[in-house]
Amino acid sequence: RFRLLDSDKGKYLSENDLVITHERILHFIAYDKSLTEFQHVHPTFDGEYWNVTLNFAASGDYKLWAQGKVSKGPEFSTPISLNVQIDKEAWPAPQL
Repeated sequence: RFRLLDSDKGKYLSENDLVITHERILHFIAYDKSLTEFQHVHPTFDGEYWNVTLNFAASGDYKLWAQGKVSKGPEFSTPISLNVQIDKEAWPAPQL
C-alpha cells in the first residue's frame, strides 16, 4: 500500500483527484533489473491508501512506478526502488 503526495499542494491524492488515462485511473508497474519480470496492475483506493498486490518470482532489485494524471493537471510518474528477498535467487542481469 502507498500514498501519492501532491507536493505542490501538500496533500495526498485520492481517486477523486485523478482522471482516467489509458483506460484506468492509476497504473502501477514493477520490473526487475534483468527485465525478466514485469507486472502491470491497477491499484484500488481504500479511502486513505492505494493498494496493490504483487507476486515477485525472484529476489532482486525492482523498480516500481505509479503513473496517472491529476485532474486539471499533468500526467505523473513516481519511481521508487525496492529490494526483494525471497527463497529464489535474482534473475541474472543482461550483459551490456
